[in-house]
Amino acid sequence: MPERRFEIQADELSLLQKACLDSGRKASVEFGAGFAMSPTRKPPMARLVSYGPATLKLYLTLVMMTKTPPHDLYRPTSSNRLAKILGYAREGKNVDSATRKMNRALRNLQNEELITVTPRTLRVPAIRVEHIPSDRKRYITLPLELWKNGWINVLSNVELATYVALRLNASGKEDSPAHVRGYERLEYGFSSEFWRRGAHELTERGIVDTSMDAPDDPEIVNRRRTIYTLRSHTIMESKPNSTR
Repeated sequence: MPERRFEIQADELSLLQKACLDSGRKASVEFGAGFAMSPTRKPPMARLVSYGPATLKLYLTLVMMTKTPPHDLYRPTSSNRLAKILGYAREGKNVDSATRKMNRALRNLQNEELITVTPRTLRVPAIRVEHIPSDRKRYITLPLELWKNGWINVLSNVELATYVALRLNASGKEDSPAHVRGYERLEYGFSSEFWRRGAHELTERGIVDTSMDAPDDPEIVNRRRTIYTLRSHTIMESKPNSTR
């Protein structure tokens, strides 16, 4: 299991903040509910998780960087720079290895038809990003501080996917503790162990609180279950190295 990161380096934080500025976004990044949840097949987020952390982080970041249709990158960006933005080419790391990791992630996203890469003579390829619409009139909103404060780079694959899913589950009511029903967990495409680990690691970071209670829900059997309360203010008000 890869070592979890708890600190963000100044150079990658600067690149993340510049990417946010270039995007033109002011507060949040929106994703259709269908990105994280599907009643009939494995949803895109769960498929990206299976490729490893670079693919999910890269897609979320490319969506953040492409606000306006047709969702082309504001400035064409090399694999090497993407690796630096996401902290894979940080000091002491093999830059060539980090660039190869980004190239693999880009190919994964192409295979999933989530990006279109167009070669250009003597220049880096142009990238167009597919923004997944919502088929349920539900949306996931991620705070822009996930990038501006460097959290995107330090959260593990499991933590990041669990956080995205819990944002959708909360439906904008983070202050209200909520249970994720068993059939909903299946629609997210994750096992019970995946949820347990993700919630545990997010709790250690102060991003989620968990407790055991019997939720007031007429659709499920009345017994004690895990209840989640999101604490996104941790992401919005602090950087990773100040909350260890």
